[in-house]
Amino acid sequence: MTKIKIRVVLLAIGVYYILTPAIGLISSAFQIQISEISPKNEGFTKLIEVLNEIWNYYFPLLMLIGGGYLLFGLFYPHVKKLSLLIHIVLTFALAIWAYYYILSGQKFIQILLENTNTEFGTFSELIRAAYTFGVVGVIIIYAIPQIAIAILIIYKNRFNAE
Repeated sequence: MTKIKIRVVLLAIGVYYILTPAIGLISSAFQIQISEISPKNEGFTKLIEVLNEIWNYYFPLLMLIGGGYLLFGLFYPHVKKLSLLIHIVLTFALAIWAYYYILSGQKFIQILLENTNTEFGTFSELIRAAYTFGVVGVIIIYAIPQIAIAILIIYKNRFNAE
């Protein structure tokens, strides 16, 4: 366990939390451009608007949290004694972000279900299942690295490793 460098992990998490939403924002810009030149479908247009609204609000916030992890990684040698506290603050900010990001997805799902032309309940159940899978995915993708970082920090602080 001592061979794992916390600094490298923090920098990698920071870069991931910056690049992933950056790609989402670029995708959002393309969606907006394409929707302006494509044939109008009121339901689809509303769906894309809501999706872009969610991404344009929440992704920059995730990028800020990623920037926090990037700075934490860059200055880790100088803030070792406060590392657990800094990690807890960043994790708390990420948990608040994930909570509200997940809640915002409900509006998207509601509009998707309203604009679905089907008499069968199967499709709406599949959409709900996909949303649930997405929620679990967000929790896993953002929780596991936080737990791993906390374990590394506690281990290295306790055994004066690194």
